[in-house]
Amino acid sequence: PCDPKLAYIFSLNPLCNLPDVNKGIQALKSLEFIVVHEQRMTPTARFADILLPVNSFMEKEDIIPPWLGAPYYMYMNQVIDNMYDSRTDRAIVAELAARLGTRDFREGRTDEEWLRTIVGNNSEMGAFDAFREKAVVRIRESPPFVAFRDQIADPDNHPFPTPSGKIE
Repeated sequence: PCDPKLAYIFSLNPLCNLPDVNKGIQALKSLEFIVVHEQRMTPTARFADILLPVNSFMEKEDIIPPWLGAPYYMYMNQVIDNMYDSRTDRAIVAELAARLGTRDFREGRTDEEWLRTIVGNNSEMGAFDAFREKAVVRIRESPPFVAFRDQIADPDNHPFPTPSGKIE
């Protein structure tokens, strides 16, 4: 139990993606201040005190697994320039950090340099330029990823941290 006063929401639209919308609305209404990164006026964005325009996937370069546990990574090339005043999540957070007097988490690196670092630390991806050119690399997983493996195999000894012990 806690008494939150602020929510900083990015890479998620809780009122569209999480269960029990009414409980989500109550939670958002109970907060004193809400910041949301969003591309459009979503149900969650309607509750924002500050709405920060974030890029679409077409306006930035990134590396992603297409879904949690996917057996491959994809390189997403930027295909259009930033529209209007939108920025990447990393750029927004870096600017806010500087304004709050916090050291810039990028350490002076560009987004491409960070992506090169990520690929450089993952032996399955190979060389950055080759990965970017190929755009898809399959990764080996053993054992296969299974969400909530412990809860499925032994729900009595591995309950979820909810009142019922089940997914809520």
